[in-house]
Amino acid sequence: MENSFKNKVKVLGGALLLGLAVVGSAFTTEKQDNKPVEKKETTQQQHRFFNISGNPLSTNPLDYVYDSSGNCRESEKACSAQWTHTGTPTNGMHPNGAKVSADDLGTYIPGN
Repeated sequence: MENSFKNKVKVLGGALLLGLAVVGSAFTTEKQDNKPVEKKETTQQQHRFFNISGNPLSTNPLDYVYDSSGNCRESEKACSAQWTHTGTPTNGMHPNGAKVSADDLGTYIPGN
């Protein structure tokens, strides 16, 4: 009778440990689904921004604007430079990154 009691305690103890292991793994298992993960755009790309101040030494983003159809007419003034920019710039937007090239010479001609 004593052996029977010990066997029952061992079986119940084993079942309890197994149950705890199963329940514990439920909290540590990550849910795997096939939904795409949304990523915020943080990659900077280079875009041409036009210098509206004429100062070729300017690194002030407010002195530059994006114009998808702008152009430069030949002259001695600062016209445009490459800047890093996060996101897609729209017309009239100032760069939000760093100036990465010297200014091209010319006079800014706004696009249509």
